[in-house]
Amino acid sequence: MLSLKHVILVISTMTLFSCASTSEPETQPESSVVQKDVVANREYQAITETHQHWSQTLEGAGDLELYAPENYREMMSVWKNAHGHFLDIRKDPSQLNRKHSMFSSETYAVAFRDRINTVEHHYKAILKLKQQADQVLAPAMVEYAYLEQLEASQYFKYAMSSLTEEYQRLFEYLVIAEEDRAKQEQTLWLGRANALEVRVIDTIYVAPLVQRLEQLELEDYHRLAPITYANVTHDIEELGQFVSQKPRAFEEIKHQAARIRFQTRRLEVVAKQVKQLSSVSKGQFEPIVLEMEARLHKISANLKGEDYRDHDFATHSEWIVHDIDRLKQDGRVDTLLTENQRLKQQIALLEQQLAHSKTFSLDASASALNNDEIEALKKLVSSMQASQLTQEPQSIQDPQPIQQPESIQE
Repeated sequence: MLSLKHVILVISTMTLFSCASTSEPETQPESSVVQKDVVANREYQAITETHQHWSQTLEGAGDLELYAPENYREMMSVWKNAHGHFLDIRKDPSQLNRKHSMFSSETYAVAFRDRINTVEHHYKAILKLKQQADQVLAPAMVEYAYLEQLEASQYFKYAMSSLTEEYQRLFEYLVIAEEDRAKQEQTLWLGRANALEVRVIDTIYVAPLVQRLEQLELEDYHRLAPITYANVTHDIEELGQFVSQKPRAFEEIKHQAARIRFQTRRLEVVAKQVKQLSSVSKGQFEPIVLEMEARLHKISANLKGEDYRDHDFATHSEWIVHDIDRLKQDGRVDTLLTENQRLKQQIALLEQQLAHSKTFSLDASASALNNDEIEALKKLVSSMQASQLTQEPQSIQDPQPIQQPESIQE
């Protein structure tokens, strides 16, 4: 057994060691605190720059959704979360290395970087799919953009909506690595898209012409002027066939549409003249013949002082055209312009007189008179206008665009 003296010695020794081990804690040097602040500030600046980079990158990235919708939505959702962490850090930079939630061991800084890594992963994956799609699905992308430019949904809403769904499905095939399937479906899609394109162009340029002709048919224009009506009908059918074959030949389509609109207005004029002549009383044709003769004579007399009244109206008109050509060669432009205006006034006056004629059926003589009158006036006006344009060229404006129909049923 140990003696009491030995026990006391051991206790004293342990007490000394205990006192030595419970000395006051050392204070951190001021340089260490400064260094930590510098490190924290650098980390905050790096996070700020990273946030700014992705904020700018994703600002105009909405078009990427087409290439991989699910990846895009996931990317934007994670970015929203990362943006929230950044706002918390910016609000209080001192909590950069603190836990952002009591249920998570991640600090704000770690959580932000983790979300950014996920955003970057999705972004690179989508860009890779985009590069592939821009090459494989280029024909479909060009056609779809063209349909949007035509505002196809305005004319055929449901057809365009269905086509859009099929268009988006082409990109989904690339997401699941079915490139061959995407190419096959693209070929079928292009056929339907081209058909819709033709329908839109037909609706814009051909349908209004058909609708106007149908209105005139309801007013018996096809009976009053069957020849002119048949010509307009034929022209519209040809335009429809041309549109189905070359729907993007806009210059020719616009030109033909404008020409048919002119012929349609001419049909209305011809039918109106037939109505007016049919109202002339029997036995009252001689005054009309003499009036027409007087008007032609007045024109020929003012041109060169000639009297062609011993010829029929057709020959009379041909001599007037001959005189106009001679005046054009002589450079007498003022005379041509004056007679051109006078002729227009005489035609207008003749129409007014015919409109006030009495109502009776039109016989064969009246029909022949109408033909002579139309042919004579046509030659005169054409010659006058051709001469005027030759002497004083005028700028020709493009025809006004056809108004879009209010409602189109598919």
